[in-house]
Amino acid sequence: MLTMNKQKPLIAFLINKFSYSLLSIIKHSSDILHKDNKSASNLLIIMKDNFEFKRFYKELHEDKKIFKIFQQTDTLILTQREIKESCDIFPIEYLEMIDSEEALYGKKLSEIIKIENKNLRLQIESNIRRNIILLKSAFIYDKKHIAQTLNASLNSFIISLKNLLRFHNVPVKEMSARDVLIKTADIIELDIQLFFLLMRIIDNPRLIKIDKIDIEEIFYLYLAQVENIVTFVDKLDVTTKKDTIKKATTAKKNVKTSK
Repeated sequence: MLTMNKQKPLIAFLINKFSYSLLSIIKHSSDILHKDNKSASNLLIIMKDNFEFKRFYKELHEDKKIFKIFQQTDTLILTQREIKESCDIFPIEYLEMIDSEEALYGKKLSEIIKIENKNLRLQIESNIRRNIILLKSAFIYDKKHIAQTLNASLNSFIISLKNLLRFHNVPVKEMSARDVLIKTADIIELDIQLFFLLMRIIDNPRLIKIDKIDIEEIFYLYLAQVENIVTFVDKLDVTTKKDTIKKATTAKKNVKTSK
């Protein structure tokens, strides 16, 4: 992905060529586990409802240099109407963008949309259930690369937990992955040491061999934690205030390492 400086010609091109239709250009990032990569940034381009994709593509494609920059940039293009009508489908994605957004042109996303708690709860549950399905499938069909699967799963799961905290009115902006886990433990009992160990393995996969870690056992324990959270989310009541919630409990097991 290109750095912000290398994206500047693209941003200038969009402003100059499409000012008649351009509402906003927003820089954002949402990978909570890998925030050390500060040089990369994603772009959300919001167009007015008079936007014509055919004309946009033609103008973009005619400038080969700009088109190459565009292809190397993680860019999402939506109209104002599409944004507003999809708030019930993508509340987490939009809230994650809002947490890190910087308006390079026009309005911020937070000035355009409103997210309802009922839609946020539904997507949290949907994302975690999808996570469980993918975890099980990957373990069965590609067990050899289970560490990579756990990496992708944990990033998605932490984002779900972050939005579970948001649902309970906990301020989450700029919150680290570790802080998300610690704060979530105020709502539902978690095996935090298991998650911290998993994060260490993701940062340094060699630990599996060096410390003789039983990655299969970690997988089973992690899966149980994810399943417990989705059961909790499924029972959440969106009609009541979420400031004080009795902590739900789950059985804990110690992570085993092979001898």
